[in-house]
Amino acid sequence: MDIWSIGCIFAELLYRKPLFPGKNTAEQIELIVSVLGTPKLEDIYKEGRENSRELVYKFGKVEKYNWDEIIPNASKEAKDLLDRFLKFSPDKRITIEEALNHPYFSDIKIDESEEEVVEPILPFDFDFEDTDVDVPQVKDLILHEIMLYHHQELLNEYEKKKEEYKRKMKEK
Repeated sequence: MDIWSIGCIFAELLYRKPLFPGKNTAEQIELIVSVLGTPKLEDIYKEGRENSRELVYKFGKVEKYNWDEIIPNASKEAKDLLDRFLKFSPDKRITIEEALNHPYFSDIKIDESEEEVVEPILPFDFDFEDTDVDVPQVKDLILHEIMLYHHQELLNEYEKKKEEYKRKMKEK
């Protein structure tokens, strides 16, 4: 789960407009730093590309903005949760489990026995980027990915028919 994205969406719900509406990487980083302040060295060097790190520090030392000034009508719990979502370092962000147990959600009763725990999706394989593919192959790859995550039986049937088709084409 992308906690940063959840934090940005949560901020937009509280703020009633995008919190970081940058038009390009440099502007996006400037907006983030202007609100969250300059990150600690270990946080910025742990994550990110070198050119992004340089952009962060070109603004000098920036203090974190006070959530009370940005979203004054939000509850103390909402501001705390937002603050925990929007950390520069992913390992310092709140987890989904922690977020669900945060005081902001105290009035929502969650029956954990009904919660489905799913295995994380394996990292996407970008090996195809090293080969030239035509439009039909791209369509095939997209269909394959969709079926891979939604219906294993259909995927097996599709792969079987694809192999049969390739065999017939070679025979001609």
